[in-house]
Amino acid sequence: GYYNDLGVISFVEDALSLGDVDGDGLDERLIIDNGNLYCYNSNNTICEGFPVFGNFKGTPLIVDIIDNGNNPEIICQNDNVISIMSNKGDDILENIPNFSNNQNIYVMSGWEENKAAIINGNMLFIFNEYNALYSYWENPFSTTYNYPIVTGSHIENTEDLDIGID
Repeated sequence: GYYNDLGVISFVEDALSLGDVDGDGLDERLIIDNGNLYCYNSNNTICEGFPVFGNFKGTPLIVDIIDNGNNPEIICQNDNVISIMSNKGDDILENIPNFSNNQNIYVMSGWEENKAAIINGNMLFIFNEYNALYSYWENPFSTTYNYPIVTGSHIENTEDLDIGID
C-alpha cells in the first residue's frame, strides 16, 4: 500500500489489512492482537480511537459501505456478530449477526451502482451507500481477484501538515 510515500507502493509486514483509515492520504495498518483491533500509522504510532477492545478475529475490511461522510468503515468479525465501526474505531455503527464463524467475510461490490454486500457464509447483507473511492480492503486478500494491493483513492491531505506537538 501507500504506507510511507504517496508515490510508492510498499509491502507492509504484519498487516492484516491496509487502507487510508484516517484520511491523511497514507495507508494505515490494521492488526488483531489478543482479540483487540489496532490501527497503526507508518511511524508505528497508534491511530486515534484505537485499540478497540473485543473478541475480533479474521481480516478487518476497510470499506465505505454506510453513508458516514467520506470515510471508510472498518468491518470485522467480533464474537457472534460482524461489527461495522467508524474509521476512528470509537463508534460501532452496526452489529449484524455472524452466521459463519469459521469463514472469512467478504464485501462484494460493483454489482449495482452504490450497492455492495457483506458475504457471510451463504448470507448476503446488502448496503445501498457503497463508495468505491473510500474502499480499500474488501476481502482477506484485498482485491476482488485476491491480489494483496490496496485499492481506493489516495488523496494527499496537506491541511494538517503544520500540526505538531509543542
